[in-house]
Amino acid sequence: MKDVNLILVNIDRFYSEHLLEEMEKIKNIKYVLVCDVKEPRKKYKFDYDFINIENIHYGEYGMNLSEAEVVEEKIQKNFLKLETLIFKMMDRGEKPSKLVDYHIKEDQKFRDKISFSRAELDFGFRRILFNRHLRFWSNILKKKKINFFYSTTVPHIVWDFIVFELCKLKKIPAIFCPISMYEGCFIPCENVSNNFESIKMDYKKNLKIFKHKKIKLSHFAAKYFSKMTSKKISKPHWTEQSKEAFVYKKQYNKFNLLTKIIFYFLTGNMTLFRKHLITNYYEQKFYKKLNYQNKFLKSKFDLMPKKNKIIFFPLHCEPESATVPMGGYKYFDQLEVIDNLAFYAKKNNFTIVIKEHPFQKSLSRSYEYYKEILKNKNICFVDTNTDSFTIIKQSDIVATITGSAGWEALFLGKQVICFGETILKVAPSVFYPKSYNDLDRFLREFKTQKITHFELKVFLKTIEKYSIEAFNEPFTGISFFKENKVTPKSVSTIFIKNMKFYLKKYKKIKSL
Repeated sequence: MKDVNLILVNIDRFYSEHLLEEMEKIKNIKYVLVCDVKEPRKKYKFDYDFINIENIHYGEYGMNLSEAEVVEEKIQKNFLKLETLIFKMMDRGEKPSKLVDYHIKEDQKFRDKISFSRAELDFGFRRILFNRHLRFWSNILKKKKINFFYSTTVPHIVWDFIVFELCKLKKIPAIFCPISMYEGCFIPCENVSNNFESIKMDYKKNLKIFKHKKIKLSHFAAKYFSKMTSKKISKPHWTEQSKEAFVYKKQYNKFNLLTKIIFYFLTGNMTLFRKHLITNYYEQKFYKKLNYQNKFLKSKFDLMPKKNKIIFFPLHCEPESATVPMGGYKYFDQLEVIDNLAFYAKKNNFTIVIKEHPFQKSLSRSYEYYKEILKNKNICFVDTNTDSFTIIKQSDIVATITGSAGWEALFLGKQVICFGETILKVAPSVFYPKSYNDLDRFLREFKTQKITHFELKVFLKTIEKYSIEAFNEPFTGISFFKENKVTPKSVSTIFIKNMKFYLKKYKKIKSL
């Protein structure tokens, strides 16, 4: 194989050093662009550069991009098709913590006080960020002769998705690792859109093979199957780490803010004085919008409908990879999906029950967002605190883009509509619409079709061949390592073993 110059993307600081140590064992790796949250602590056999991915959301790469080569016209045209999806992904940049950091950096340059504020990213600024990322990475691929891309997570933080799509356009092998349905099961993918044809064929074969055989599942699969088939399915376990990943913690009340700004003013520390003023400013805007939305939504809560057939659509927490990009290029817009589903549901006498995600922030939502959903008279919003399993049991169909509610529904014997690019779309008895028009036919001809636990077990067994036993600690908690008797090093070894599999697959790689 030719020399490998690769981009490695990792979001878990527990894996950072171990991944690189394992990569040293691959002889033909000559260069690595390490995109991580933790800088390497030592030298390695291969050359490497480091980019702290926590600092580049606004395209600040520490260089004058006007001096970089302009992006090829062909690439620009291809990315125009992805612009709406990428702009939606940029909602992540409206997190208070990110806005504060960016404001402080810019504030130091021209001291525009609070009037500089960007509580929301407008179209013009999103386009600037889009161009920054595209130009930087287009040049990096060429300058560093990158011929392989590997990510331990889903490209979903704007810059990594742009790199991934650039690699696909330039026919550079690019692999990412999305979670399938349970912790400990990643199914590495080469494309966002995936029909999982091999898995579908193997599943049909395995139904016959295991008809009279005992199915022995892997540790993580057996644990998941046991949980999902217990008499009482437990609610999702959210660790403090996972909560912090979704929920912005309020830092100030009037008293502690006043105390801090008086102290730093009297001691002459104007840097910290301004930092707390700016942080509080964004926090107040964030919570004011969130509180208004929650108040509006609560006024629209209703009881579960007793008439008509019911479709349950639990809203995804946004902005997250579950919808962008894993909704695919057709179904990443959750609002559009609901609106079209409601139209065909009404034609076929279905009522749609919607529940907001408990961790949803003010990002990606507005009261107009909820008003747009509620203009459909056959939609009912239920209290966010309502138990999802109770709703699933009362529903005829569960519709989701990539959510875990789809799997929960299958184990409870319910029909599922899956819109997203996830392994759920090919699970037995799941309907994946190739277009919105397919919904009309499906709902018109709808008949209850229960899946058996045997079929689900065979499906889990089939997936094992295509999956790797890995997970990302920020969303599971460090206790997950101990519970499952694994270590950051052992998980890192699995990731790199998977990387080696794809390097072997693409052994004819040529430098750009």
